[in-house]
Amino acid sequence: MVKTPAPNKVQILVVTHKQYNRSVLDDCYKTVSVSPDYEGDYCDWEGENISKKNPYYCELTAMYWGWKNLKCDICGINHYRRYFFKNIYAKDVASTVLRQKDIVHILSYKDVILPLPFVPRPKSSAASINSFVSFLMRAETKGLIDFDFIRPFQRYLSAGFYPGCNMFIAKKTTYDAFCQWLFPLLLELEDYLQEKNQYDKRCIGYWSEHLVSFYFLHLFPASRIAFMPVVTLGRTVPNRWKSILNTLGIVRAKWFLNKRNFYRTVRPRKP
Repeated sequence: MVKTPAPNKVQILVVTHKQYNRSVLDDCYKTVSVSPDYEGDYCDWEGENISKKNPYYCELTAMYWGWKNLKCDICGINHYRRYFFKNIYAKDVASTVLRQKDIVHILSYKDVILPLPFVPRPKSSAASINSFVSFLMRAETKGLIDFDFIRPFQRYLSAGFYPGCNMFIAKKTTYDAFCQWLFPLLLELEDYLQEKNQYDKRCIGYWSEHLVSFYFLHLFPASRIAFMPVVTLGRTVPNRWKSILNTLGIVRAKWFLNKRNFYRTVRPRKP
């Protein structure tokens, strides 16, 4: 039986393929299962979906499902182990995972919540970067990229920061506008990788982390982005030195984003 999502004000999708600990989460977090081995609050194979692409799209099939099937004011994507949290110095970091009231408050003066930039950004080979930039040039000729994207994207890849994780929280209108831009681009990326014999599992999921990050970094001023730390439940609590490095990462990201030459003359319109 297909579950009909209730039109709650805030729905944060927790993507999982198995049972997990929900004790630190409040009611705005809804499990979306991407595997028939476990059935959560929602399943990515119900309603309008691309569930069959999950081996290649990873958590993006849940993101797509939220776009097409959820009715809410605020929507976001988390993993079953990774969540945005408030206090990196807390003894029990898990207890500071964002709650609905926190999310509503943050988005009352920010446009999107993104992961704190990783320090350093995972390095990609020159060949893989050149291949992806080549794909973007092809996508631009087909009208899939409707703003000046490529040169700023190359700057982003060389900037040394990386929000990553395919995680974000935003107003549903912003979420929908992003998905409407992203998924036609990913279909084109599938075709491109197949033509180049580079269509490996998780490749699209990996490159989408850059697309998710850069879309918001390019479209919104740094002052409208809330960079929040991400806790991975079940792993060692981040230490003070890591928090200092990540704080420096935010400073570096904001400096980079506010450089006069980052944005080109043609600015995209805000969704």
